[in-house]
Amino acid sequence: MLKSYFTPKELGTQVTLWDVIELWIGAEGVKTAVKTIVPIAIKHFISWAKKRRGKEMKPRGKSFTIYGPDGKIVSSTVLNEYGEVEDQTEKDKPYPPRRPKDTEPF
Repeated sequence: MLKSYFTPKELGTQVTLWDVIELWIGAEGVKTAVKTIVPIAIKHFISWAKKRRGKEMKPRGKSFTIYGPDGKIVSSTVLNEYGEVEDQTEKDKPYPPRRPKDTEPF
């Protein structure tokens, strides 16, 4: 099952130089999501990131990471500060699994 989450409050005390988006995929939808939803989500992320970058006075990088139910990275895509799209999945996969942040479904 694929759920969307919204975090209405700030979750940290430090400023990031990146816009960070995370998507978590539940156990039931992993195979289907990786084959169908992940490429569509990445396409929409890139479109959104490029539009947002065009509105910023000082463009900054955008990061989109998709996690599986085990907390491991399924996909990691970056639109860097120069407007170049980078697939960082293999680079980021060795990082330990993460737990979802304090979020609320919407």
